[in-house]
Amino acid sequence: MYQMYDKLYTIHFTKNKIVEYTSSRKQKLANKGSWKMKKLLILVSVLLTASMAKADGFECQTVAGDLNIKVYNQVMPSAGTRNGAVMVVSDPAVSAGRKTVSVFTAEEGTLVNTGSKHYANVDERFNNIPKGEYLSGTRIDYLKSIILDVDFSYNEPVSFGDMVEGWMILTRENGGPQIKEAVLCERYLKH
Repeated sequence: MYQMYDKLYTIHFTKNKIVEYTSSRKQKLANKGSWKMKKLLILVSVLLTASMAKADGFECQTVAGDLNIKVYNQVMPSAGTRNGAVMVVSDPAVSAGRKTVSVFTAEEGTLVNTGSKHYANVDERFNNIPKGEYLSGTRIDYLKSIILDVDFSYNEPVSFGDMVEGWMILTRENGGPQIKEAVLCERYLKH
């Protein structure tokens, strides 16, 4: 300790560094402030991590293997990370670059979901529906909706990469009978 200008100083040496405090009371306050700063840094890092979600969803294929349906959820917490963002319907038998049959998005209003049941509105005004494409024996431009119902709940989640069962339900525009096909879905997480 030493005295300078009527103040009492305590000097601490730590690995060739000098740390000075004006009094023992101020030293306690400085230590307390240091702890507050650590808490603040931890809180900020947790909030930043929480505000950045990874895309998740399901990559499904009909049991017959003739159709792929991929559903990805929103990544922005403000949009709800458990809400569907995009559904991609593709044909695995077609050559690369031409596999996608149609894309439905929440942004365009052609995709909504309730839990793990996703409803795609087959609306030619918003989707570039190719004329003559068939889904399970029905022309896509004759469909009203495509429903993907996955056996999944966030109350009982499955690990990423695990397989779950589900159904693809095609509803016809003219009110004809629904077409229902079993699908196998893999839980997806974008890294």
